[in-house]
Amino acid sequence: VGQSQTVDGMTLTLDSVIADERQVVVFYRADTDLHTQVSCEMTDQNGAPLQNISCISGSDSDDVRQFEIHAIAGQEIPAAFCLRLSLKLSDDHGETVAVYGPYVFQLTLDRSKSAPERVLTPDQTVELDGQRLTVETVRLNLTRTAVTVSTDPANTAWLVDLDFHFVGPDGTVYDVPDGSLAATGSPDTPEMLTYYWQSLYFTGDPTDLRLVLDGTLWLEKDAAPVVVDLTDGGVQGTLPEGVASVTVASVADAPEIRVAVEPGVELGQPFRGYLDPETGEERFFPGGMSYHGPGGDWAYAYPLPDFPYNTIALAPRYSFFTEAD
Repeated sequence: VGQSQTVDGMTLTLDSVIADERQVVVFYRADTDLHTQVSCEMTDQNGAPLQNISCISGSDSDDVRQFEIHAIAGQEIPAAFCLRLSLKLSDDHGETVAVYGPYVFQLTLDRSKSAPERVLTPDQTVELDGQRLTVETVRLNLTRTAVTVSTDPANTAWLVDLDFHFVGPDGTVYDVPDGSLAATGSPDTPEMLTYYWQSLYFTGDPTDLRLVLDGTLWLEKDAAPVVVDLTDGGVQGTLPEGVASVTVASVADAPEIRVAVEPGVELGQPFRGYLDPETGEERFFPGGMSYHGPGGDWAYAYPLPDFPYNTIALAPRYSFFTEAD
């Protein structure tokens, strides 16, 4: 790319990109030794915002740094587009030092340098625990593999996670998710319907691959929240499968929800948020979430600093899981 811009004395240089129709990995340099993080907006050449575009950037202090642009929900990356970037500088403790921008870059991709996407349409349906899902497409790109599924409207539960792997004709197992964007879903439901995997573009004939479904996570469509009394620790509602207990602790004079899971259960956090007592809308936990690993009395903790209510309604991330045969 070789484009540079300076805003308020801070220079940002786009070195190069690796791109296909679904993803652009951008390598850049910044005129600072501090950690940097990029946020971006993408528009077409006329300035109209492009929908279903996700920008992912970690905190980076290397000489050459990177951020990624993902097309989701069927969107494709156009050959020509405009990037509007902001650059956040942070110290070693993660504290924000300064924010610079906007930086505006016009980019045109040379499609002749990007091999075309390979699209397979298995269109195969399986039934797990009475729920039906169909593997619609497998898309192989230079940078990643995307598996898109659909679910039967008659299902009683939403699909919230799919565990799978690929097997090559020689028995090689490919089981590494994409390093940045694991899955995307429906804007109107909790379902996750597209899953991103390591690139299998260079493994030979893609029709020689086998896609093996290992298991699924389901959320009952009528799942009620789990209500926890923060004064006496009482719990009302059905806990997600694999959750042993939900208790209340006090940390720095603030309540903390602690969730213990049964031995051998590794399904990720069981609650995705809580319901606002005033509006009923789902919110993220004000203190975030921490994971303490197996072997202890509890695994997940949700601190509630400055939480002004005596009860909290937890929104389950899933209800039950299925191990596929």
